[in-house]
Amino acid sequence: LPSMSSSDVPQLDAPAVVAASDTPVDVADADDGVPTTLLDLSTDSIAIILSHLGRRPLLADVVRVAAVCTELRAMLAEEIIWQTLCKSAWSIADIDLSSDWPRLSSFRLLYAVLETWAPRQGFHHLIDAYPWGALLLLRFRGGRFVGELLHHATPA
Repeated sequence: LPSMSSSDVPQLDAPAVVAASDTPVDVADADDGVPTTLLDLSTDSIAIILSHLGRRPLLADVVRVAAVCTELRAMLAEEIIWQTLCKSAWSIADIDLSSDWPRLSSFRLLYAVLETWAPRQGFHHLIDAYPWGALLLLRFRGGRFVGELLHHATPA
């Protein structure tokens, strides 16, 4: 790697807003209704920010974000965050957990199930099964992850 000197590092311009006096200005005191910290954002905004961790943020990454502070941990415990993440990451329309996924009690659990099992959906070739091989179809049906074995049946 080439060495860099301090003149090679881009310099940031000075802030455009300067206080009129030597008294520090506390931005949080501004009563304009604009969020001033990450924690002031709505849960929908936080969910949008989390969606930028990747197309489908890993549950472990979201848990790491929650470990930053107590307030973020409390915010990320809200169901609306996980419902929004399920919608954005897994393209899930409005669903009713109690009827569509009766064994799951929260959208966080649904997110974890989808993260683990959704990539495994589809056809899998089982070469050593039966004389000509077989196909295993894995998919979600009725709130369960099921597999169907498809193979060539020999005529009787």
